[in-house]
Amino acid sequence: MLCTQLSRFIHWIACRREKGKAARALLVDVDKQLSELSGWKNAAELAAGCKKLKRRTSTGLKVTVLLCIAALIAVFASIAAFAATRTTVDGVECKKHGDTAEVIGCDAGLGDISVPASIDGHSVISIGGFSGNTDIVEVTLPDGITAIDPNAVEGCSKLERVYIPGTVTDIGANAFSGCSSLTSVNIPDAVTTLGASAFYACTSLASIHIPESITTIDADTFCSCTSLTEIELPSTLIRIGNEAFCSSGLTSITIPEGVTQVGKEAFAGCSNLVSASIPGSLEVVSASTFQECFRLQSVTFAEGTKKILDSAFYS
Repeated sequence: MLCTQLSRFIHWIACRREKGKAARALLVDVDKQLSELSGWKNAAELAAGCKKLKRRTSTGLKVTVLLCIAALIAVFASIAAFAATRTTVDGVECKKHGDTAEVIGCDAGLGDISVPASIDGHSVISIGGFSGNTDIVEVTLPDGITAIDPNAVEGCSKLERVYIPGTVTDIGANAFSGCSSLTSVNIPDAVTTLGASAFYACTSLASIHIPESITTIDADTFCSCTSLTEIELPSTLIRIGNEAFCSSGLTSITIPEGVTQVGKEAFAGCSNLVSASIPGSLEVVSASTFQECFRLQSVTFAEGTKKILDSAFYS
């Protein structure tokens, strides 16, 4: 289709610029070279093709100029096509991909955001692009969304409430990092991935549900959540990453049986932590795991722990 359009355009230009034999010679050469256009699918390939034709064509500069004009038109067509994949509904900006769409931002000044389930027939499956927005207070996500992208609402300091549907399976790294007004989150049972620093420095977060579908709490996930005084870890948990709960407000922690790895400084700096329970499945307590937990009074070890590394409980 692109080849046909270019051929028609160049024929029209050539006929206006040349007469008689000169025009016929030019058009023969153009048609010969345009036969190679069938493999050119976008503006970048077209530009490369123009350079190639400049070296090979017998009419030299004339054909090259004409093809470059056509290439410029193709670039504008590509920009228009790109713009057509983006649309805004009720202040929510989306980008369409095939039969699906993703949220990539919103208009300034919106406090409450309700993400639509579909845009022009395209199902919305992921959300992102709100990072640093200090107007957002509430976000409601529809059924059908499967992913909250990395950094999706990072630094939205006024965000108080977020409603996550049961269809979500992935919460990306730093997704809610720095949402200092967020008070509670219910993570759906379908979620299998909590990215690193997903709730880092959510200083007002006092309540969160972690489902049995989670096997790993990654590095810094709840670090500096100073209002988080208690949490029930799922029985399916296997690994707790470095600094996962460091400097949080936890007063007690029970690490469930089945956890085989707890990273360095996982609970370091939890200055209100009074008691901790270590399962037998955790054979090694890593360095600095409970470092600077100044109020820690009671630590219970189940049978199975074999080694406690230096500074694990240093204060």
